Amino acid sequence: MSSGGRHRTLGGGGQQMLDYLKRMQAENPAFFYAFQGDNINIFWADETSRMNYNYFGDTVKLDMFYMMNNYKVPFAAFTGLNHHRQPVLFGCALLLNESDSTFVRLF
Repeated sequence: MSSGGRHRTLGGGGQQMLDYLKRMQAENPAFFYAFQGDNINIFWADETSRMNYNYFGDTVKLDMFYMMNNYKVPFAAFTGLNHHRQPVLFGCALLLNESDSTFVRLF
């Protein structure tokens, strides 16, 4: 990828997403989210995901889903396996800017 990367926008959906994440964090302080720039990249993890990461985060798998949503924005899912070899979710991200620096920050 080039350092410039591809830039996308969620339009009004970006503000709706941030409003939802703020509401979730207000309801549950263990809910975590972070965003970069003007809603360029968004990462979030709920309380269960964070707990799963603490217990089962020895190995983390990243799945990127492209063109699978209305906005054609890459969706990243951080997953692992629990002690029963069942998949568990550690966190998620929407990447509107696919630059090298974005992936460095994400990891």
